[in-house]
Amino acid sequence: MTDYLWDTYSIVALFEEAPAYRDLRPAAIITTPFAIMETCYILQRNHGWPLANAADLAQTLLASAPAIDGRLLAAASAWRLENSTRTRRYSYADSYGYIMSRRLGLIFLTGDRAFAGLPGVEVRR
Repeated sequence: MTDYLWDTYSIVALFEEAPAYRDLRPAAIITTPFAIMETCYILQRNHGWPLANAADLAQTLLASAPAIDGRLLAAASAWRLENSTRTRRYSYADSYGYIMSRRLGLIFLTGDRAFAGLPGVEVRR
């Protein structure tokens, strides 16, 4: 099975049992602390998750989240600055996730079509 770095959209889609993610159910989730925070927010806002459940999920996901690296923060910021346009906007969280996935040799798994065509990306919707 391919190793992915999951963005927020992908993690939420897994919990929402989106058909495009059905084959990834047994996969390990490697992600970033920023995607974990966004995931908890969306699950609480859109699905009424209690704080305790979101906190448990965050703790579980943090176990497979590489530590935040200052050099990657700077590289992600530079990448976002160089690649964002009026028609292609990249969030800070996704920019960090994309750069981290490239550094770790993982496929960046996202639902954001702005990433379509970039190396090392799989877009599922």
